[in-house]
Amino acid sequence: YLLVSTLSEILSNELGLAVKAIGDNMDKEDFNASGKTKRSLLFEVSASSDYIKGVISVNDPILYAEKGRPPFTPDSGLAQRIYDWMPFRSLPQDQGLAVFISGKISKFGTKLWRDLGSKGGRREIYTDVLQNTSDNISEAIREVVSGEVRSKVNEALVSV
Repeated sequence: YLLVSTLSEILSNELGLAVKAIGDNMDKEDFNASGKTKRSLLFEVSASSDYIKGVISVNDPILYAEKGRPPFTPDSGLAQRIYDWMPFRSLPQDQGLAVFISGKISKFGTKLWRDLGSKGGRREIYTDVLQNTSDNISEAIREVVSGEVRSKVNEALVSV
């Protein structure tokens, strides 16, 4: 039980740090005008005697956070999301303008896509954070498990 508790704590700490770092990157890159995506960013750790599982969840727009939205086939409901987003960027809420912007994005992609994503570039929101988190979790678990194995081997040798 102590091992499961320790591993769960490692996972919880690392995922908590990752969620904070992703949120900080969103702020730094001015990704999230309304704050809706950042508020949806959560993590959960669950454990039983058979497994330990950690999950970071966030709503879909984060998929476009690093490379932008490429051209797509309309209509994905983007016009309504743009309409809802307009006040956060000090734009008048105008349904016609929202449909126009959605049409331009569906045809050409977002500015971020045209400037970075289409050229293989990206801005950092989550990719590096998730890679570092994975590396940190692997290293911490390796240390805990190898320590546990050494302890059990030492116990076995002492009792011989």
